[in-house]
Amino acid sequence: MAATKIGARLRVTNNKVDLGAGIHLPLGDYDGTITYVSIMLRGQQITHVSRVAIYLTEEFLQGIGFQPRPNSTSLGIEGDFTASYLKGDIVKL
Repeated sequence: MAATKIGARLRVTNNKVDLGAGIHLPLGDYDGTITYVSIMLRGQQITHVSRVAIYLTEEFLQGIGFQPRPNSTSLGIEGDFTASYLKGDIVKL
């Protein structure tokens, strides 16, 4: 099994990408990464998306109404948006 992580430009195509607390990721383009996993199955190489991540800064999150945790020193989060990517709510440009 081999994993490959690539940088990607990703587009949020609708208002269904939920960040929690009723806040959704705004429509637009974001820098992120896609990790692919390849395995050999019955002599054929099969490749699947295993993770889609977008880094969101604390400033951006506060701008859309997301409140940081108390006493947080984080500058942002790397959100896992694999499910949204597989449903087509996020697409690779």
